[in-house]
Amino acid sequence: MSPVPVFLSTFLLAVFGPTDVVGDLRGSAASSSSDKFLPIEIPINRCFDVQWNPPGYPLLNANYLQAPWGDGGDNRDGFYTFQTFTNGTISFVRKADDGEIVPVFQEVEFLAISDDVLLFNGDPHDGDGFPLGGGYGTLIKAPSIPAGDTDGSWTTKQLVNNSKMTAQEWLMKNFQTSATRNSSSVDKTKCQQHQSTTRTSLWQQPVWNMTFFFLLGFVCSTAFFVVKSKCYDRKRIIASDNNHDDSSKNTYVGSDLDSV
Repeated sequence: MSPVPVFLSTFLLAVFGPTDVVGDLRGSAASSSSDKFLPIEIPINRCFDVQWNPPGYPLLNANYLQAPWGDGGDNRDGFYTFQTFTNGTISFVRKADDGEIVPVFQEVEFLAISDDVLLFNGDPHDGDGFPLGGGYGTLIKAPSIPAGDTDGSWTTKQLVNNSKMTAQEWLMKNFQTSATRNSSSVDKTKCQQHQSTTRTSLWQQPVWNMTFFFLLGFVCSTAFFVVKSKCYDRKRIIASDNNHDDSSKNTYVGSDLDSV
């Protein structure tokens, strides 16, 4: 192989090296294998076990608000969040201040939503059994309303597959951690910078224009001369073969005349 293409490839990779692209791909792979906990922090004083009126929409009445079922006690600290699994299951846990993960519900079912509240059933069942209502009704209050165990009524909508806002979107909107929010802002800035850099392409940079066209001309010229040289050598070989054949014929004819 001619060293010219190798030189060109090395030069271009050195100038426009793929390390940034590889880094982006590794970053995507790393983010795809990130922590299974949703990046949200629900304060303890905004999540309650409630007595409610099934199905909970279009009007939800919530009464007797207290600590989520199975997570009572005055020594609770930390915050609540959700954990997701590859099989689609979502569990509800509390992350204590010392880092301990306290399971609350192994599975949840989101039921109703409004701008101010989100209602879900903890450890849902088919309706036959304890507790009534198909599970442990649990209410989350958004920062748009006061925290605390005050009863309330809210106009709500059923959470279905085609809902305008999913439960996860509602949770991210209201309880996304500041670190994740800042990280998203940084990622967005990096993306904008990357797009801006991409727009300034090779054709918009005079120095790289000159270098590129110089190398392109050099490669084309070299290839042209190599092909031309090979063609010239081929013609010489053919001409030499023709001269040899003519010389052989003349010798043969001369021999015949001598014999006559």
